[in-house]
Amino acid sequence: LIRHIFLGLAREKLNEYDASETAYESAVKIKDSDKTAWQGLIALYESQGRKRLGDYETAVERLCNIFADTYACPLHLLKDDD
Repeated sequence: LIRHIFLGLAREKLNEYDASETAYESAVKIKDSDKTAWQGLIALYESQGRKRLGDYETAVERLCNIFADTYACPLHLLKDDD
């Protein structure tokens, strides 16, 4: 997993965007809930501007869902019993 993420970052720095995306997507296929892989995809899409806006939105939404699932607080814990 980590190897794919580092490869994605390295390829992005070399402006090899397709190879970078492939590496990050490989990481996501290994572990769909990996925050770092999704953050890498988001940064990659963001660096390419409007032409990847749809992919950017999808990746941001997925990362938000991962964070929501990770840090979800059951509603009954928020209720004041007094």
